Amino acid sequence: MRISILASLFVVSLSLSAAEALAQLAPAYKVTGLGTLTGDTSSIGYGINDAGLVVGSSSDAGGASTIAGFKWQSGVMTDLGLYSGHTAIRPWDVNAAGNVTGRATAGPGGSNFGVYHDGAGWQLAGFVGGNRGNGFGINDANEMVGNMRLPSNDFSRAFVWSPTGGTVQLPTIHPDDPGNSVPAYDGFEGGSYATGINNSGVVVGSSGLSDTHGSDRGFRWSESGGMVNLGTPASQGLASLANFTQSYAQNLNDAGLIVGAADRGSGLTRAVYWDANDVIHDIGTLGGNSGWAYAVNDDNVIVGFSNNGVGNRAFGFVPGGTITDINTLLDASSTGWLITRAYDINNSGVIVGEGMFNGVSQAVILTPVPEPATLGLALIAAPALWWLRRGRRFPAQVLSTD
Repeated sequence: MRISILASLFVVSLSLSAAEALAQLAPAYKVTGLGTLTGDTSSIGYGINDAGLVVGSSSDAGGASTIAGFKWQSGVMTDLGLYSGHTAIRPWDVNAAGNVTGRATAGPGGSNFGVYHDGAGWQLAGFVGGNRGNGFGINDANEMVGNMRLPSNDFSRAFVWSPTGGTVQLPTIHPDDPGNSVPAYDGFEGGSYATGINNSGVVVGSSGLSDTHGSDRGFRWSESGGMVNLGTPASQGLASLANFTQSYAQNLNDAGLIVGAADRGSGLTRAVYWDANDVIHDIGTLGGNSGWAYAVNDDNVIVGFSNNGVGNRAFGFVPGGTITDINTLLDASSTGWLITRAYDINNSGVIVGEGMFNGVSQAVILTPVPEPATLGLALIAAPALWWLRRGRRFPAQVLSTD
């Protein structure tokens, strides 16, 4: 059977429409609770790769000082073990190879370090001499980002680390000003921490004049472009957030769309994103006074949380659209679930985060219904089938057989 040029163009046109549809939030999501490691009582999912491998933390009655890290895939949860001399692990992110970045903690008040797991065990990453740090993001080239206290332990500095390249310490957005009393290190004042890196090696994070916040600005850094101050809603004149004088760049996709939050103090935050021209945009709110955008996939689907005046709710958002409470999109099989935060989303639109069921908090994945591949095939095949079924009603030059 040969479909004519006219029919082919029609099908291609609808195929493009299918691709555009896949770039939006799914019409519904199915919730899968991931459970906990043996003996634990709660869990949170923080990162997911395109193969559906999830990383997160599992907790017992010991709280933050005894948190365990896990990998989960296809229904199997595996304990990632501990970094030597430490009592807790919190994995934050995972790349295509399944390598993980996170934070190791040595009990209450003890040291924190950024760490990396390559399947063989945890190793120290990004160390520059201080006693506190974190490893937040990782790309598919095994480049990891985070922050580490300086040897003086008064400020943190962002870093990029890899198993082969070691540590590259990043500056801040504040060159040294001899006229003030802010400590300087390597020609820059204040601190910085990096939270996201894409597959082009572009890093995002935040930088301020103190480690206790109050003057934070989101930044973008690349080896070729250096440190770029992304500004705040107030500095950019965004009318809806005119009082928001701080910003935090949390993550970015491979096209460079950046997501994060703006802040006006006392926990009053709003989810925001920066477009390709570094213009900041208000994502909106579900009705409360706090929110944060944690992740964005390569289809520009943004996820995070927003308070609705009663509690925190996971949201989804696409630039040009409106903020949506993901709980309004759960399918019938997910009755009883309350999804409080969405921490990551992969390029198939699968979301990972935290939810409540029967009063118990646990890690969840939210799978689009129908699944992306099924939806795409259905959208593409349906018009073709319609044309074929109507073929006998069209002139011979439209549809013909060999």
